Amino acid sequence: STFTAFYPSTTALDSQISLTLTIINPSSITYKNTVIQTNNLFQSFTVISSTNTINANIINVGDFPPGTTSVTIQLRAPNHPGTFTDTATLIYQGIQNQLTQQITITVRGR
Repeated sequence: STFTAFYPSTTALDSQISLTLTIINPSSITYKNTVIQTNNLFQSFTVISSTNTINANIINVGDFPPGTTSVTIQLRAPNHPGTFTDTATLIYQGIQNQLTQQITITVRGR
């Protein structure tokens, strides 16, 4: 499997950004109970909308069929500047090596 994150590296205070997490399953098996776990991203960036359910720091993907699955999350940046770094981890039943993506977003001041 491959796991990538696409997002702006810098943004303005209170702005809306889009985070897309893409996972590719090269096998012919559908993986079950798939989640993407974050640490503190959603404490700093507020979720506006998401294609998948988010509970605290867990993005629920569910079944992960062969091919490409994308999760898109609209986020609102915090109202204080700084650089925010988090790690997203792909987890599913029977995974051998957990795949991670680092997410680093700098929020600029006015």
